[in-house]
Amino acid sequence: MSFDYRLLGRKLSEARNNQEYTIDEVAEYINKSGKEYKMIEDGQYVTLEGDTVVLLSKLLKIDFRYLVTGNYISAESQITSLFRQNSELSKNDRRAIQSFIRLCETKNDIEEMLGQYKNEPPKYSMDDFNVSNYKEQGILAAEQERKRLKIVGNITNVYSLLRQQRIHIFRRTLDDKNISGVYIKHPYAGHCILINYVDDIFRQNFSLAHEYCHVLFDSNSEQSISYVRANDYIEFRANNFSSNFLVPSSAYHELINNRNVSYEYLSNFIISVCRKYKVNKQVVIYKLADLKIITSKMKKSLLSDFSFNVINNYKEDPELIDVSPNLVKPITELIRNGISLEYITLCKNAYDNGVITFSKLVNSLHTDFYKGKQIVDIMDFLMEV
Repeated sequence: MSFDYRLLGRKLSEARNNQEYTIDEVAEYINKSGKEYKMIEDGQYVTLEGDTVVLLSKLLKIDFRYLVTGNYISAESQITSLFRQNSELSKNDRRAIQSFIRLCETKNDIEEMLGQYKNEPPKYSMDDFNVSNYKEQGILAAEQERKRLKIVGNITNVYSLLRQQRIHIFRRTLDDKNISGVYIKHPYAGHCILINYVDDIFRQNFSLAHEYCHVLFDSNSEQSISYVRANDYIEFRANNFSSNFLVPSSAYHELINNRNVSYEYLSNFIISVCRKYKVNKQVVIYKLADLKIITSKMKKSLLSDFSFNVINNYKEDPELIDVSPNLVKPITELIRNGISLEYITLCKNAYDNGVITFSKLVNSLHTDFYKGKQIVDIMDFLMEV
């Protein structure tokens, strides 16, 4: 059976257009003329070297196997739909999302190689809670998940908690500050979540819990981007889930039983809850208003009170708590660029156990040999500490 060069060309064209690369940019990367590369996309270049296909898969952040196999399962159709639904995405954000998906695929592959299998999170529907109100669904689901995951009190590290299930979670700085998170239900890698690192640490915690609600309720939609001020019912449910998942109702009992308190007492209470549960003041203030503990006038006053900026002093990245001070900066830079500490540890473990080669390790980290060696050195030092 002959190789289908036309199918390869269509796949390359779709990936290139999705990420807004020009023909000349791709051609230069593989050391060919624009005319020659156009022939590849048109299926007319029938002497294409395997190394060239490898280079194309590296640039476009797509699985080599997808390019050379006719019916190989991938998330490309979902990515195309996601980009069409969000056509205003910058080319940098498109490429960041594509890179994120490739990381999730690689992470899934390496976990399978190492025999690391995790349980799938549950799938909820509106019928599970006997309420049609989206807000109540979010609240009840949050309470159910706290019980199921055996959460008592505050969540120290929401990333490590949710990664105990089969969910691939990464963070990365995106151009669009209005994007809080991205969710993809990958056809074989499963649930994939990307959190925008541009937000402050407490907001990122909220965004992760928000996207987790999409995992629980909305996986049938297969892909979505959450924007900061989105106001549809699905996002409203996810916001209420996040608020109640991170901060249990018991946190407010003190004021439910004693509502006649001073502004200063109320302010100190909000700060203490934010500090303990690692959320921003908006989460607590809106909940207090929902519980009728404060009036709408008081809510407005509290939201505009700059004295709450003291909360910023307590914002520590949960993934860096146990990291040596000397390594915080380089690891933060890796996270900012889309590579999680969990992922690096996984890749390093696979390399140390002979499951992948050093070349595969470097490719998995989406970097070059020199930077890959630096990352390995950082991990060696981290493990020694």
